[in-house]
Amino acid sequence: MLPLPFTLIRSRRKTVALIVQRDGALVVRAPLRAPRGQIDELVAQKADWVRQKQAYARAHAPAAPHRYASGERLLFLGQEYPLEVVENLTAALTGCSAKTKRHREKPFKISVSLCLREAPCKGCG
Repeated sequence: MLPLPFTLIRSRRKTVALIVQRDGALVVRAPLRAPRGQIDELVAQKADWVRQKQAYARAHAPAAPHRYASGERLLFLGQEYPLEVVENLTAALTGCSAKTKRHREKPFKISVSLCLREAPCKGCG
């Protein structure tokens, strides 16, 4: 079998650690004075374990990052909801902060209105 590629990090420690990161990369942390041959031997001994963990990491790769674009589906409390991005913030922030409206056509869409006036309005008191 081919030797496993790894990143070696030496530090003031007493033991050698084999770390399989989320992307499947192998990182070996070793003492400053540990001989390179001994480290390579340990990696070769644990090659089956490392390959098993790398396969698991690839199979359980993290989800793609959110783009936060309209129409994207977001998971919230076990339910998926469509995201609606509001371009015009001043149009969205009108009225009074004391009022919160729930839209019936989209069950998760909540718009919170803020009072942008200098003098308090009826709902703000």
